[in-house]
Amino acid sequence: MRREAIRLKWAEFFENYDAIIMPISPVPPFPHNQEGNFGTRTLQGSDGQTRPYSDLIRWTILTGMAYLPATTPPIGLDSDGLPVSFQVVGPYGGDYTTIRLAKFIAEHNGGYSKPPMS
Repeated sequence: MRREAIRLKWAEFFENYDAIIMPISPVPPFPHNQEGNFGTRTLQGSDGQTRPYSDLIRWTILTGMAYLPATTPPIGLDSDGLPVSFQVVGPYGGDYTTIRLAKFIAEHNGGYSKPPMS
């Protein structure tokens, strides 16, 4: 019931907007980490604060649990040369809209660039 209530709120939002641009993660790209488990791992935020690993899903869960399409366009690289972006989210069934908008954003920012090999 809660999921359906959230889906209805998103549907109301998309009556007035074609898409929304949202963060993907509260932290920049980070080295792969397999120590501990999802509940015990931590991340360093861009603000220098330690965050729980579960913060990685805070933005994507808002849309994924409502079955909304999201497309991630390439927009640039961070200071370490790793790719950064955001998610273009659309209404349920609006996959084509998010893909097209992400394409335009990517083209405006120079398109995809391969990250450096480590």
